Amino acid sequence: TLMTIILILLSIGAITVSAETYGDLTYTVSNGEATITACSTSASGVVDIPSTLGGYPVTEIGEGAFYSCAKLTSVIIPDSVTEIGEYAFDNCYGLTSITIPDGVSKIGTGAFYNCNSLISITIPNSITEIGMNAFLNCDALTRVNITSIDAWCKIDFNSASANPLYYANYLYLGGSLVTNLTLPNSITEIGDYAFYNCSGLTGVTIPDNVTEIGRSAFGNCDSLKDIDIRNGVTKIGNSAFYSCDSLKGITIPDSVTVIESYAFWDCTALINITIGSGVTEIAEYMFYDCDSLASITIGKSVTEIGDSAFLNCKNLTSISITNSLTTISRYSFYGCDSLTDVYYNGIEHEWESVSFGSYNDALTNAIWHYIKPTETTISKDGKTFIVNVNPANIGIGEVVILVLYNDGNFVKAQTATYEGEEITFTTTTSYTNANVMVWNDFATLNPTCEVEVVK
Repeated sequence: TLMTIILILLSIGAITVSAETYGDLTYTVSNGEATITACSTSASGVVDIPSTLGGYPVTEIGEGAFYSCAKLTSVIIPDSVTEIGEYAFDNCYGLTSITIPDGVSKIGTGAFYNCNSLISITIPNSITEIGMNAFLNCDALTRVNITSIDAWCKIDFNSASANPLYYANYLYLGGSLVTNLTLPNSITEIGDYAFYNCSGLTGVTIPDNVTEIGRSAFGNCDSLKDIDIRNGVTKIGNSAFYSCDSLKGITIPDSVTVIESYAFWDCTALINITIGSGVTEIAEYMFYDCDSLASITIGKSVTEIGDSAFLNCKNLTSISITNSLTTISRYSFYGCDSLTDVYYNGIEHEWESVSFGSYNDALTNAIWHYIKPTETTISKDGKTFIVNVNPANIGIGEVVILVLYNDGNFVKAQTATYEGEEITFTTTTSYTNANVMVWNDFATLNPTCEVEVVK
């Protein structure tokens, strides 16, 4: 019969039971689990949510369940709960403390929005996701308590204000304030916003096992002075070290291949930085407003400097770049009014082929130092001699004479104009014991460059 079917369905929890009440709480049951859906706005003091209601385990605090329960001061959530829904405690202005059990895996969007009396919160190891703006306007928070840094780094914070550190500023691991932190080898990725606004953090060592530093992972850590990034990290995310005002220097290891936009934006104390050989692009706004930056060494693989990469680095006096560079975008060095010296690991002819964007007068007006070969070298490919002269002796556009001897006997003389590139000349015989002399001073009989021997 129909009644028999209904009783069977009820017995296995396959349909939703109508809303029930328990004191100030309203709940529903679905699939054998109870969800808190509402609480009387007249409820005050401490609310201790039972682990079962109507014989069913309470597994969820539903969307807006405690909305505007402004008289509540504390909520105790049972171990049975696995999820705190969106805006669950929105506008609970009087809430000063809440106990989240180790079993909750998700805190929804805006869950504690406007809980502006909340002083501290404990985040259990079971949490894997915290929704956008979960702690927005919780501006009374002073501490966040955790028991595992490994679990903390794996949390998916959907925004900066999803992290309670956004207001609390101080992270406590096992009851001790986190200051100088060495991350464990078990961590392979530092999640987005993981330490955002962590003012207590003064130093961090990132081990070899970590491959990625997420978006704004250390953003606005204004006491962070020392960062040791080991050779395992491959990616540094957008705004990863944004506004780390105490950071004075950093070395990016060769393992890093990608540094995203704004990574060091507004690091106002940053004086020098070395970028390893794995990075191919200086992304847009990477060092924007780093107004203490005095010098930077760019890795040998960088081919492009993005828009406004060094915008307003007003104390930048020197920069070292390599001849791998092909593109400098607009505004890359705009406002770098103290830039006086550019050290280019190549010859002038190579530099002339670099594509320049507009508003880079600070760079083009600096003194350029071309870092060139320190000696003349001669190599041979069959019957062709390849001469790389020492540019310290011979300048661009100068006419030189190349004189070839073999076993001490004159073979050939050739004139050439040095354009910053290798000079080649071909003979009819493949000589095996040849000497080459290079002259550009015709007033004397002494060669400008020493005799080079080609075997």
